Amino acid sequence: ACQGFVYEGPKARIGFAPVWKPDDHVSFFTTAEGWGLFRQRRDVEIQVMELSVEWGRLPVRVFEFELPKGRRVQSVVASVGGEVVSMTASFSDDRVSLTLEEEVVLTAGNKMAVEVSFNL
Repeated sequence: ACQGFVYEGPKARIGFAPVWKPDDHVSFFTTAEGWGLFRQRRDVEIQVMELSVEWGRLPVRVFEFELPKGRRVQSVVASVGGEVVSMTASFSDDRVSLTLEEEVVLTAGNKMAVEVSFNL
């Protein structure tokens, strides 16, 4: 509940909306085929989320998250293993849903990062 975790394995959908320390959040997650850590850091200009798999595998097609209230997005960049991936973003109030052009499968030691820049 503190991390606002959503997960739908068959749709490769995962998301987080931390209520506990959303500006500097780290929490554990578990899925049908693996487990790992979710990290979120944010300040006035940027929000960075990292999804790292520590054991098993995690298919990801849709990644969802929340932004601070009232912030306007300038850009969103998603990467897997440091390589930028193609995706589309849809916005609903302060909620963002990223749909990757191609599903990725994160395995132990892999990381997905999403960086959101805000207009000041």
